[in-house]
Amino acid sequence: MLDMATDIPTRDTAELPKLLSTRQLADYLQVPETTIYLWRTEGRGPVGFRVGKRLRFKASDVEQWLQEQAARAGVP
Repeated sequence: MLDMATDIPTRDTAELPKLLSTRQLADYLQVPETTIYLWRTEGRGPVGFRVGKRLRFKASDVEQWLQEQAARAGVP
């Protein structure tokens, strides 16, 4: 699905698992996985946490972060 106002692909977060891996998040946001790591080190991306050695992201945190990004960009 495409948001016609912004030409940004949108997806239903209901199809996301409750916890996303870095790769799943990158695929969902359509960015390289290295971007996720860069955002994390710069404190700019969605909140993530470690489960053992693995980095995970809660789908609800990703949705909240996306809403904040849209609000900053002035997207309703």
